Amino acid sequence: MLLVYLFASLLLVFIFFSLYTIAFWIFSNKKNRRMRNLIVEGIVDNEDMVLLLNNEGGVEIIKNNRGFKVVNAEIGAILPLSSIISSFSSLLDHDPGSFISSFHNSIESAKKGKGDDIVFVDSFIFNGETNYLQFMLRGTHEGKEPVVVITVRLVTKVVEKEKEEKEKLQEALEKAEAAAKAKSTFLANMSHDLRTPMNAIIGYTNLAQSNISDINKEKKYLERITDSSKQLLSLLNDVLDMSLIEGGKINLDENSCCLRDVFASIESLTETSVAAKGQMLHISVDNLLHENVFVDKVRLNQILLNCVTNAIKYTPEGGDIWLTLYEKSADKEKGIFVFKIKDNGIGMSKEFLEIIWEPFERERNTTVSKIQGTGLGMAITKNLVTLMNGNIEVESSIGEGSEFTITLALRLDVTKEGEVRTYSGRKALVVGNTKTVQSLPPLLERLSLSVSVASSYEDALKMAEGVDVLVLDMTIPRSSGLETIKELRKRIGEKALFIVTTYKLKDDEKLEDYGVDAYAPKPVFFSDLQKIFSLCPLPDHTLYVTRKEMDLRGKQVLLVEDNDLNREIAETVLTDMGMIVECAVNGQDAVEKVENATQDAFDIILMDIQMPVMDGYEATRRIRSLSDKKKASIPILSMTANAFPEDKIKALDAGMNGHVAKPFETTVLVSEMIEAILSNES
Repeated sequence: MLLVYLFASLLLVFIFFSLYTIAFWIFSNKKNRRMRNLIVEGIVDNEDMVLLLNNEGGVEIIKNNRGFKVVNAEIGAILPLSSIISSFSSLLDHDPGSFISSFHNSIESAKKGKGDDIVFVDSFIFNGETNYLQFMLRGTHEGKEPVVVITVRLVTKVVEKEKEEKEKLQEALEKAEAAAKAKSTFLANMSHDLRTPMNAIIGYTNLAQSNISDINKEKKYLERITDSSKQLLSLLNDVLDMSLIEGGKINLDENSCCLRDVFASIESLTETSVAAKGQMLHISVDNLLHENVFVDKVRLNQILLNCVTNAIKYTPEGGDIWLTLYEKSADKEKGIFVFKIKDNGIGMSKEFLEIIWEPFERERNTTVSKIQGTGLGMAITKNLVTLMNGNIEVESSIGEGSEFTITLALRLDVTKEGEVRTYSGRKALVVGNTKTVQSLPPLLERLSLSVSVASSYEDALKMAEGVDVLVLDMTIPRSSGLETIKELRKRIGEKALFIVTTYKLKDDEKLEDYGVDAYAPKPVFFSDLQKIFSLCPLPDHTLYVTRKEMDLRGKQVLLVEDNDLNREIAETVLTDMGMIVECAVNGQDAVEKVENATQDAFDIILMDIQMPVMDGYEATRRIRSLSDKKKASIPILSMTANAFPEDKIKALDAGMNGHVAKPFETTVLVSEMIEAILSNES
């Protein structure tokens, strides 16, 4: 009985121990599984592969993205760690030593279970491309043994984006360093360039004061002071424009503009410089069907003037500069216009052509070349062309000159084209062999004329009889040429229209004495011919198509200026033009003078902006609101040192007709006054 009792007791103990062991195993396994799930949960969805490292060194596959498929194993499979490492190592694009070392070191760190994620990235080749994988190992000691979860993610796009951003940052750094270096060089050059005209102004002013009794010397010194002042102003304008461009503050002011006027302005502004160096500026147009376009006239002038003045500066005395315009194509709304500026000057090196559009860059500084400049002209030109959605290119080589090509797509102003009068059945003869002559036949053919060309005056004399229109390019010496003109008039008879083209007539030349009916200054535009032919036939009337539309002598101007010195200068300039000047010292004074004056007292008002008592904007608004409509409509031009584009907009918004920046060019002031007065009269 005792034995039975003992046996039963042992059996119960065994059963109890077994049940306890089974329960403990189930509980521990459940706890480990729960802990495993907690570790893995939340990361599976975001990873391409998830591995669980067990205590025996085996690796369980928790997730293996089929599109990824670096390790060929199914979910739930358990592989040796060495097999996993080998699979990745075989795809490396470099020696596997560093990768294997990183993997093992990361596992050992993860097993310590300090809660930190261990992350490293390496490059592999699969699917025929280089890819980047991110390995992250996470470990914990919450269980009996450390648990390590290994996640693998494809991060190629992230790494490439980081590389791209790093390259951009590096590029930006290099550009910033280059810009800083260029600006340092610029400041060094500018210090010299600004001092040069300043020294000239101070020096010649002292000389003029010392020789005040010698009129000839004083005149020479004043001319040099004027040239130096213009040079100084040009330097300051370049710096100002560049700062506006870099600040994104330049806006285009597109209005209807005649390209003929643009070329006339370029010719006028460069005439003195070209003559001083004994150069020739050849201006021509070709295949120009549309003269009137919508464009920012000021900026287009600036672009072309920058290129032409550069050509003048870098072309030796006696050299040639060519400014050409042709219309490449057009539809009902837009035309493609190409401007070419070419010279036979000193040219540029290939190395400089690569940086020509960069601010402050100059191939030869002032000290070396003796040629003034800031190194900003081409950068400004490039930015303005880009702002107009255009393109500028340059070709050049040392000693062979340079050629700039500017292409702009401009909206056409078809409202100003008007109806073209035609002359079917009538004959025209063009005489000469220059580029200007080559562009004339298409223009005459637009008038339905039958056109022939004589390349020499001998041929012209043979072909002249029976023509209705003869167009002669004045390229022959004046002495023999005028006699030839007389002979040509005899050949074509009195009823034919005789037109002469040339860049400029001498003051004492009277072509009507030789039988010429009309003079058209080169380059000849279609509107020039239309203007001449609108009066055809007029054999007894000489028509001069010139760019000066009216005389300002006798015109009455109200000059509103609070600064005594500025007022004295402006009053002297206007009086020398033959204008009758009355002055006002502020806006309130100007309003009262207009109110108390007769209707015809003033033809135009020149209005300063920043003045005491009442500024120019408010004075303009008061004048525009006068009950007397004639007084209220007097043309008003702002004449101010506020030279930004937004200042011009403010002036126009206040009711002014135009804007002239100080210090003003007399030719610009005259042009603006003429345009304002003519517009008011019409």
